[in-house]
Amino acid sequence: DMIDTSGTIVLASRGLKDAGANEIYLVCTHPIFSDPAIERLTKLYDEGVIKGVIGTDSVIHENKPEWYYEVSVAPLFGDVIYRIENNMSVSEELD
Repeated sequence: DMIDTSGTIVLASRGLKDAGANEIYLVCTHPIFSDPAIERLTKLYDEGVIKGVIGTDSVIHENKPEWYYEVSVAPLFGDVIYRIENNMSVSEELD
C-alpha cells in the first residue's frame, strides 16, 4: 500500500516492537511521505524501532533519508506499456 503521513504505520511498528519483534522493515508500494512522515519515520529509526523502509520509485524523493531503500518499478511499467501498445497479454507479465 502507501505511506502518507505514517501515522498508522508508526502505531503498527510500535505495537510489533512491544510484542517482541526483533527487526522491523516497513515496505510500501507508494511512498508519498507527506508531512510529518519523514520526521515520524526518522524518529522510529533513531529509536531502533525500525531497521528501514523499502519503497518503490513511484514517487520521486530527492533527499532520501538513510533509512529509506528504493526499488525501481520502471522496468515493469515499461514492459506493461509495451505490451498494451502491442496488444500483448499483460497478465503473462504479472504471473
